[in-house]
Amino acid sequence: MNHLTPHIDAFGEEAVLVGESARAFFASSDIKSIRERLGRIPSYRPPVWRQMVEMGWAGWRADAAAQGSALSFEAGLLLHEELGAAAAPEPLLQTAVL
Repeated sequence: MNHLTPHIDAFGEEAVLVGESARAFFASSDIKSIRERLGRIPSYRPPVWRQMVEMGWAGWRADAAAQGSALSFEAGLLLHEELGAAAAPEPLLQTAVL
């Protein structure tokens, strides 16, 4: 499902590790439970979101002074690709652009 796989050699080690971590993290995502949450408030899964925050993904573009992870654009790209592949409803993109 990873559409960027043919280009993976163009990414740095950090980006590849983030992508692999995200793929493993979302591997157990249950699409049925995600669909059941649609229309609810919050629509995301708080325990999953908490884990993502603990992994440093919520502030992936912010630097350390702003309590972020300062990940590269490429790492964020692979992270968001896995988020989309899992149809995960967590608000990761919103935290990156605020």
